[in-house]
Amino acid sequence: MEKKSLYIITGASKGLGLALKKALLKLPHTGVIGISRSPQQPEDNFTPIQLDLGDAKNLINRIIEIFPEGTYEEIVLINNAGWIGEIAYNGNLSSEAIVSIHTVNVIAPALLMNAFMKTYKHHNGAKIIVNISSGAAAKVVDGWSGYSASKAALNQMTMIAQRESELKNLGFNQ
Repeated sequence: MEKKSLYIITGASKGLGLALKKALLKLPHTGVIGISRSPQQPEDNFTPIQLDLGDAKNLINRIIEIFPEGTYEEIVLINNAGWIGEIAYNGNLSSEAIVSIHTVNVIAPALLMNAFMKTYKHHNGAKIIVNISSGAAAKVVDGWSGYSASKAALNQMTMIAQRESELKNLGFNQ
C-alpha cells in the first residue's frame, strides 16, 4: 500500500526521537526515515540513515539520501537531534566545542530545512518542519552559552522560515 505520510526524524535512535519513531511507525500508511549517529536496523516502513550531524560536510554530501521523491499527503521534517555540548564559562570553552555545538544545533537543522524546502517546494500535500528547541533559548544560565545561543538561533531561524513561506505562499508550516 502506498505511504500517505513521510516523517524524517533526526536523533531517531534515542530519547524523544526514538519515542517519536516508535509512535509514528504504529500509524497506518506511514514511512519514517531516521537519522542518527548510532546504527539502527531497518524495519517495515523504517529507513535508517547513520549520519553524524556534527559533520556538516558529510551531511551536505549525503543530503540527497534524506529526502526521497514520491507522492505523499504529508511530509514532515523533525529536527530533533540536539547536543548540550561543553558546559563551561565563556573564556574557558574550547574552540572545537563551540564549533561542534553550533554545527549540531544550528547548522545541521539549517541545512536540512533548506534542502527540505528546496526538494518539496512543488509538493502539493502538507509540508511541515518541526524544530525541537529548549526553554534554555530564552534563559541566561551560566556555563550554557553555547547551548542557549544555539537554541535561540534555531528559534529565530524557524520563525524566519515561516515568515518567508507565508510571504512567498510556499505552503510550508513550521
